[in-house]
Formats: sequence, C-alpha cells, structure tokens
Amino acid sequence: MVPVSRASQAAARERMSRSKRSCLFSRRNRTSRHIRPQTKSSPFGIGGSAQYSVPSACCRPRTGDAMTPRERVAAPNTIPWPPLIAGSAVIAAVVLGRLVPLDSILPGGTGLLGAVMMLVGLGLETSAMLAMRSHHTNVLPHRPATALVTSWPFSISRNPIYLGNTIMLAGAAFAFANPWFMAMAAVAAQAVSVLAIKREEAHLSALFGATWENYAAHWPRWLRLLP
Repeated sequence: MVPVSRASQAAARERMSRSKRSCLFSRRNRTSRHIRPQTKSSPFGIGGSAQYSVPSACCRPRTGDAMTPRERVAAPNTIPWPPLIAGSAVIAAVVLGRLVPLDSILPGGTGLLGAVMMLVGLGLETSAMLAMRSHHTNVLPHRPATALVTSWPFSISRNPIYLGNTIMLAGAAFAFANPWFMAMAAVAAQAVSVLAIKREEAHLSALFGATWENYAAHWPRWLRLLP
C-alpha cells in the first residue's frame, strides 16, 4: 500500500465536508422556492368587519393566473378625490365670501352653533378613521379595501368620513358668517358622491359580494337617524 500522509488525509476530509455542505444548501434552496406565502383571515360578525385572506407582509402579492378574483379587483380610484374636493370647497368659499359677501343673510349669534357643528363633524370623521384602523383596512380613498367595517360610526352611515366633512363645511358657514360654505358643502357632497362614493360602492360589492349588499340594504349612504 502507498502510505498517505496525515496532511493528505486532512485535506481529503475537508473536501468531503465542503461537498456535503454544498449539496445540503442546494437542496434547501430548491425546497424554499415551493413554499407558499402564509395567509390570515378574520370572519365577519355583527358590529365587526369582513376580512379576506391577504399575503404575509414579507411576501409579494401573487400575479397572473395565481391571483384570486378578489386580488384582481382594482382600487376604486387612482386619485384621492374626497380630500381634494373638500380643500377646493374651502378655498372657493373663502374667495367667494370676499368677492360677494353674504353674511347679512345669516341670523346673528350663530357662531356657537357653527363651532358645535364643526366639532361634531370632526369627531365623526376621527371616529371613522379609528374604526378603520382598528380593523386594519385602508383609510386612503384611492387604496383597495381590505375589510368591510360596520361598527360605529359606520352603523349610522356608510360614509361617515364624507358626512363629517360635509357637516364641518356647513358648520363653517355659521362659525365664520359665510353662507358660501353652506353652498360649497352641497356642491362638495354631490362631487364626492359621483367621483368617490359610487366607485367605492362598486369596489366593495366586487370584494365582499352578498355581505356588502346586505349591509348597503340596511344602512344609508349618508345618514341614519332612526334604528
């Protein structure tokens, strides 16, 4: 037999160890390519939300044929119309109030009423945003919905944020003695209905189907005063 030095034996063992590690790493890579993203879901309940399965935060959304029908539903808008409309209404009311003052047609002493209305509108808008946050759905009007929220204040209006904006604009008419705010509140409400609400309703119907239809049949688009 040909004698083998200890150094040669150690080198051979090192090469075998490296080969095994390389093979194991290659197998792990092939296996990880077939792992699907984990999903989570939340059932719909009274006063809660309906939430469908979504990919884990560490995974990209699926595309093409692998997408589910709900994942193929596009966002209701590409432009966040409601805040743009509300801001434009405020600017228009201020400008028109300076060009064509109409403060004389309002009764005196309505400043406090206007301030209360603005606070009510702000509270309604804030509570709606908090409810949406608690159910982990998008607040921005041009992003896809991830949950159907029906708890307060969505139990009195399907659009409490837009209702709050309208009440705030109407209250500003009394608070600042500028009737143009009242007129702009009506114009803004109509514009939001056409450019945002109707598109959002179609979006929610495509996402939640019968659940949305049942909710829309029992709760009004703007305001529900009686149970």
